[in-house]
Amino acid sequence: MASESDSLPPGFQFSEKLIAGRLDFDIIRLEDDDRFHRGDRTNGIWKLTDEAREAIVAVIDEYYDRRPAIKESVSVRSESFAFRILPEDAEHISHYLAADLEIRFEIPDFSPSGLDEDPDPLPYSALVNDVATVREVSWSEIPETSFDAEEDIEAAIPEGHTEPDFFHDDYLDYVLDYLVPAVEDAGWRGGHAWLLNLGMQELRNGRYEEAAYAFAGAKDGLTKHSLFDESRIQPLVRRSLNTLRDLCLLKAPDEYDFSEFDLYCEAGVRDLLYVPEFVSQPTIDDLNFRMNNPVWIANALVLVQGVAHAIGRPTISRTEVDPFGSGMTLRNASFVLKLANSLVSTAPDEAESEPIQYLEGIDLGNFTPDITITRTLRSAGYTIQMYRNTTEGVRDELNVDFDLIVAHGDDKYLVRAMRPEDRDQGTLEELIEQTGDLDHSLLLLYDRELESTSVSELGEQDGVEMMYINLQAERLSPISAGYPRSFADFATEEEIRDEIERRFVAAQEAETTESKGDRLEELMAFIFEKAVPDTHVMTPNNRTSTEEIDLQLQNKEEHHPWTQLGAPINVECKNWNESVGVDEIYSVYGKAKMTSPNSKGAILVSWEGVSDSQSGRNADGLLRDMRIQDLDILVLDQDDLSEIVETGDAQAVFERAYTNLYQR
Repeated sequence: MASESDSLPPGFQFSEKLIAGRLDFDIIRLEDDDRFHRGDRTNGIWKLTDEAREAIVAVIDEYYDRRPAIKESVSVRSESFAFRILPEDAEHISHYLAADLEIRFEIPDFSPSGLDEDPDPLPYSALVNDVATVREVSWSEIPETSFDAEEDIEAAIPEGHTEPDFFHDDYLDYVLDYLVPAVEDAGWRGGHAWLLNLGMQELRNGRYEEAAYAFAGAKDGLTKHSLFDESRIQPLVRRSLNTLRDLCLLKAPDEYDFSEFDLYCEAGVRDLLYVPEFVSQPTIDDLNFRMNNPVWIANALVLVQGVAHAIGRPTISRTEVDPFGSGMTLRNASFVLKLANSLVSTAPDEAESEPIQYLEGIDLGNFTPDITITRTLRSAGYTIQMYRNTTEGVRDELNVDFDLIVAHGDDKYLVRAMRPEDRDQGTLEELIEQTGDLDHSLLLLYDRELESTSVSELGEQDGVEMMYINLQAERLSPISAGYPRSFADFATEEEIRDEIERRFVAAQEAETTESKGDRLEELMAFIFEKAVPDTHVMTPNNRTSTEEIDLQLQNKEEHHPWTQLGAPINVECKNWNESVGVDEIYSVYGKAKMTSPNSKGAILVSWEGVSDSQSGRNADGLLRDMRIQDLDILVLDQDDLSEIVETGDAQAVFERAYTNLYQR
């Protein structure tokens, strides 16, 4: 923040920076101040004399000889100059400089002064003597001090998110811990949250021009409106919204010349970044974190979506918002996290210089999610019949505050996600009373494990089913069976092998087509997450408007064969009673190339393997053709999975699958 202190001579200004500060002088400040006008010098153009400019350079050089750690190149112009300085030195040095200033006045031909020639130069001290006094100072008054730029920079950088985990829990922590305080400090409020959410919704729905207008409008409202003063978060949000606007306009039908990206984050707002991957760290000459293009765009996406939630949490809506009280827009946030994860983990080197052109080839529809809760219910065999936000009349008629209506076979349920304020016996009794005369049962979902005393107090109720839902693992389980475990809950080798075996048996014994597919996907997700060191499950059941990808993997590319498979890696799971043929192999290839033009590998898990021939094509031959065309498709069957169960060595099985591919 810049300030003109009474301790500084007129025309001088000191600005605080993250490290050191900046002292500047601008003669316009004097020229525009009537207090300093002197008769025939009123209508001229004010400038520093050449002698004064040389003296200023000498003073600054002397200062930097005493403070070499903050030295920088300085240009002294005829109207102004500025340079880096320690805050404790600003007053002394400004007076030292003021003593050498001399102002000359150029009278233009059109001046009404009537003078034939320019008046004589005037010492700065004489110009301002009615208002301020220029003190005599000496270099001995400059205090001795030790200054370590690197230490001061490190101490000044606020702590932030350290390792990005693209799950809602980490995202929610980021929003609440870092963005909410910054947004409150900025004073942002009102409909801007709606406008930001609208822009992200239009982006994931492929309405790019509409999204661009929403982002542009939000930028003007947040960063240009007179209601809001400059704040620490404002410049970063402005650049982020410009990035998203340009991305959308490039994808829109009309031609658009996008602006150049400035891919940096000021060191003082480091805590506002979600993905801390930088190509350079702050220095005394560049107090910014700089990023490559994909990481910058990923941060822009997460920041903008997070700011929307920090400004104003949307109302509860089954198609948009987490009903468990966090107020997070799951559809938008899930889309943003998926896309950001893909950008960070899979961007090719050429994307660093051409970010927009690289993004132009990405099908954003691949990252558009189904809402987590409804997807989890569908995976458990429920059919979604009605959403609360689209059926206000029905909800009023039933007189029950439900979130969803679902069916399971012939049974119908009113679903209520139990928010923190609902978790007491009184709320439950009220809900049971409301549903007493209805044909629907009540299905209550809890997203956090209850204490044993709470479970016993709730007990069994007629017409009521109570389930745990683990949103990260996307699993349901009855309250009596305990909270469903997520990947992180399995730590020891024995626990991991036991769980692999349990899931293998579940896939083996599943009866319906849907349950067979679901159980195999669950088995493979666990194997990739816990038994293969190079892989991380990014998105289970990545459904788009036209395709469905069973699993998508982030690849660390540290061990063979993962170093050859690139990222992301699509996984297709076929728990059929017959082998898969060439059509499915073509499908795997097409989805991989739609996911990323740079995809180098995919995995097909077929319980009964691949067919010898179909429609005149040999599946082995087709896999070989795909390999030659630049996509390695690894195939696993039930024997491979059985070996993983028996040995626990999934890595060896995938190494053999890769070898087998090259022997086909």
